[in-house]
Amino acid sequence: MRQAIEAQNDRARAANHPEVNGEALLAMAEELLPRLKAAAWRDRAEAAAGTVDEISLRDLRSVVAGADTATRDDESRLLASTLREALERRVAALREQWVEEITRALDDGRLVRALRVSAHPPEPTARFPAELAVRMSHAAGEAMAPDTSTERWTTLLGAVAESPVRRMVKPQGLPRDPADSVVEAARQASGRVPALATLLGIEMPPPPGPPRPHPPRSPRTAVDPDRRAG
Repeated sequence: MRQAIEAQNDRARAANHPEVNGEALLAMAEELLPRLKAAAWRDRAEAAAGTVDEISLRDLRSVVAGADTATRDDESRLLASTLREALERRVAALREQWVEEITRALDDGRLVRALRVSAHPPEPTARFPAELAVRMSHAAGEAMAPDTSTERWTTLLGAVAESPVRRMVKPQGLPRDPADSVVEAARQASGRVPALATLLGIEMPPPPGPPRPHPPRSPRTAVDPDRRAG
């Protein structure tokens, strides 16, 4: 607005015409801006309410977050409350499905699958259940044993290193006669899986920075890593 007023006044001065009163226009714009923002939010919110079960969580969360500064009347506040409840309901359902999928994979003996699913929570703030964490970390520690094949062991290592239980897993040992590549992989992962440092007899390195965000996972995988890795 300021730039437009300045440009218009530049043209007016060049043509020896009267300049516009910029301060009055800016005051009017500042008075209208909150109403315009509220109206724009109301349009988005009503559209979201009409597709509350189909709209992406990201878009729904964005609309809910915008309600704090855009709700100016009782109807808008009620609409915001409805959308917030819908968001909480959908997030809770996804979290429940996530935990159920991990539990089912563990029950079926698909440990790698359970570890990999655990690394992809439905939202960044999702907390991993303590009892499930103990169960999965114990299973992973037992599976990473000297009598485990090298392929299986390294597959488990990769899955453990990305999982939320990585700091709880205590491998029973390296594969028998491990190749240098396996030892090096374990050494590199010791910052994420502290028990590996003790296993290797090395000083534990500092943990790495936060991992890159994972792309949305597919509900199905073409190859079962537990069966492929033995």
